Amino acid sequence: MTELREVDRKGFQMHQYVAETFVAVADAPCVAEAICTRIRDFCGAIVTEGSDWLLTFEDGRAIIRSTGDGLFFWVSARNLVTVYGIRTLIEGSLWKFASSSARSIKWFPAEAAPFPAVDKRLTYSHCRMNNP
Repeated sequence: MTELREVDRKGFQMHQYVAETFVAVADAPCVAEAICTRIRDFCGAIVTEGSDWLLTFEDGRAIIRSTGDGLFFWVSARNLVTVYGIRTLIEGSLWKFASSSARSIKWFPAEAAPFPAVDKRLTYSHCRMNNP
């Protein structure tokens, strides 16, 4: 996990632990909505901004971004337990809607700005994603 103590573009204090991943799924916008519906009772708030779903938890937050090829996930929290808790909620909900190949998710250390770490890895592996 990457440790951050900066302020993000919206002026919120960044959480200390940040991770992100990409999962290829069909009908990504519907899957993102279904995931949010399944975990909404654990969230303080869920807001949509374009193709992004912004989820706020007591000690963390997550972003789910749908693209033409799948979903980007970004998780940020004050401690590792909360990061793994949010990831588990997302992964558990995703399994119901994604193919079996999406059940093996690899999370990467992330930066303050969501998704460049995963986007960079996808670019280098020649699996370039469509822009959201």
